[in-house]
Formats: sequence, structure tokens, C-alpha cells
Amino acid sequence: MKSLKLFLAVLYIPIFAAIFISPYSGTFYLLIYASLFILVMLQKRNSNRYFIMNIVLFIKFSIVFIILNSFHLVDGNELLMAVRQSLPFAIVLGLILFLSKYNQEELTKLIERAFHLAGIMFIIQFILSAYESINNIYLVKDFNWALSEINKSTIESRFILNIFSININFLSIFTHAFSGLLGHHNYWAVQLPFYNLFFLILYHKSGKTYYLVLIALVLIAILLNTTRAGIITILLTDIFYVLFLNKRKNKTYYVIAYGTLFLLIYSIFMLAVNLSYYFEQTDTLTVRSEWYTAFYQQIIGSGLRLFFGYGISQIDQIMVNIRAYNFESAFFSILFENGLMGLSLFIIFLVKIIIQGRKFSFINKYFSYLIVFNIVGVSATIGGVITFYAFQFVALIYIYNVITDPSYNEALALQTALLIKNNT
Repeated sequence: MKSLKLFLAVLYIPIFAAIFISPYSGTFYLLIYASLFILVMLQKRNSNRYFIMNIVLFIKFSIVFIILNSFHLVDGNELLMAVRQSLPFAIVLGLILFLSKYNQEELTKLIERAFHLAGIMFIIQFILSAYESINNIYLVKDFNWALSEINKSTIESRFILNIFSININFLSIFTHAFSGLLGHHNYWAVQLPFYNLFFLILYHKSGKTYYLVLIALVLIAILLNTTRAGIITILLTDIFYVLFLNKRKNKTYYVIAYGTLFLLIYSIFMLAVNLSYYFEQTDTLTVRSEWYTAFYQQIIGSGLRLFFGYGISQIDQIMVNIRAYNFESAFFSILFENGLMGLSLFIIFLVKIIIQGRKFSFINKYFSYLIVFNIVGVSATIGGVITFYAFQFVALIYIYNVITDPSYNEALALQTALLIKNNT
């Protein structure tokens, strides 16, 4: 139990610590690295090499990106910025080292218990998000800039049900979109799809109503978050699961499945009719088009920077030059910071997850595909998953999907039998 509490602390310190400490400060980073050190040192047992071998994809990807970020220190990047950029990978590597100390049965139970408690943490984020929005504040330090009229995103103007001409009066009590204690609605929109995958995969395996309720709450949260990429990603994931992966095919299932299909067709029709007007309310398509064009022109004419990237410290000045305040796409972010080398590695990483997943059983295979789909879904037009509040959740879903596949357990059993035979 002590190990589980510390494990959860490492997962959620990057979220809840920002209420008390600025997420841009050295103290914040030191706190996270210190918690990782304690977590790893807590277990004195030898590492499970078989486990590490099967998730080596995440290990290699994390190490390579830490090295890529370190390269740009010679360009004058501040050390604090490099530490911040490497934080998501450090958290994942620390969690993997900790998990590698457990055997198969212990590991599965630990992650399932962590997912169960993550549901409670998600509910806390949801409740505090409502508190923030009702009171027009952000609890996270140094994020009052997001309350300005330029940056603030109101729920009423962005609520996606507007395309169906549905007016919900109670929305007027909220002043800004739900942010999940992360300071900006886009940040939580990156995290919510992976909460959704958490609860989907555990609902599939256990059938517990608890996870079904959490899935429904995630849908409500993403609607109140108002980020279109997050909404579309979660809706398509859930619709795909209901139509093709749900193993509980009773009368209720068919009612839900065909009802969902009808709503999907109706939604597509309404989107086609009203979507252009809906997006015009926030100028999101126009602004993104201008930024993407400027980003493209900047990087194409940058010589060697096209291959190695600009690093971190130079990005702010480039943003000023092209009159943008963020990339609005993880693909552009990686391309600018790490060049074609970093972007190629990111794409290879996604392809490798799919290739590995093709060897799995039916359900684990399709959850591998859904992991990649969700990564791409939140990376195309918002910040992406390589953050200290989302990447650890992606890694945990991936790990759980790998270790619960029958092929993993069969190969482990065979390896154990051969080891016993050789020792005798």
C-alpha cells in the first residue's frame, strides 16, 4: 500500500503541486525529480528483465529525446528549460524502473489499483475545475494570464452541442472552460482521452459499473472542456469500442450500439450543415491556418535547423516573429524543437506501437491501435502528449496493455519453465 501511494504521488505531483508551486520554477522540477528518486530507491529487488525487454520501445524513445534536448544546451538554451522539456521522459523512466521490480501478478494488480484510484483523482480534478470556472479563477500558480479576454475560452461560445441548436441555460454559471487544475483547457484535453482509455480497458476486463460511470463523467468533462480535438477523439474512441469491441452483446448493447450509430450519422449531417458557422465563432480555423503557414515557411528556410531543430530557448522569439503564442500542434512543436530527426523518431515510435500491437490478441491489438489514435488525435491540433501531465498516463496504458496480453504471459511462462529446467 505504501508503494501504491508513492506511485500515485509521482503520477499526480505534476498536477496538484502546481497549486502551491509555480510549474515553471526550479523548485517544482526538483520536487518531481526527488519523488522519482524516492520511488525508484524504495524497491530493493532486482529488475524484471523480461518486463523491460517488452516495453523497451518507451525506454528507448524517452532516452533518445532526453539526449536530443541536451544537444541544444550548446545553443544557449537554459538548463532549466532543458530540464523541463525532459521531465515527461524522466517521469516515465522512473515509473518503469519502479514497476520493473514487481513480478507479473503483482504488477498487474498494482496498475489496476492505480487506475482505480486514478478515477477518484479524476473526480477531484472535475470538481475543482467546476469550482475554478464558477469563481473565474485558476488554482494553479502563474496562470492568471489565461483569464484575460484574449485567452479565456468560455463554455457557452464553444460548447459543441451548439451545432444542434441545443441551449443549456446552466452553462451561464461557468466563466471559462474546465481545465482539470492544469491552467488551460487545452492541457486537460490532452489528458482526458487517456483517462477515457484507462476506464474503457478496465471496464472491458471487469465489467464494473464504477468504470462505466467514470467513462460517462469523462464525456461530460470533455464537453465542458470544449476542446474540439479532445471531444472528437474521445467520441470516436467510445463509438468504436461500443460498435466493435464490447464483449457484452445483450439487448442493451444493441440498443446502445444502433442508437450510437444513428446519433453518429445525425451528428455528421449536423456538422456538415453548421460546423463552419460554429468554428467562425472563435476564428480557430483561420488562426491555425495562418500559424501553420508561418511555421512551415520558418522551418523550411532554416537550413540545418530543419534537421536538428531550434531547441527550446529560441522558440519564444520565433513565436513573436510570426505573431503566435503556441504551436497548436505537437507535430510542429517537435519539428521546431528537435527538427526532422525528432519528428521522424516520434512517428517511428507510433508505428512501432502499432507493429507490436499486431502480434497481440484481438482486444489488446485494438487497444494498441486506440492508444496511437488518441496520441495522434490530441497531437494534430493541440499540444500533444509529451508533457509532464500526460505522457506518464500514455505509458501506463501501454504497459498495462502489453502485460495483460496472453502472448506476454505465455512467453513469460515458457521462459520461466526453461530457466527452471536449466537450473535443475
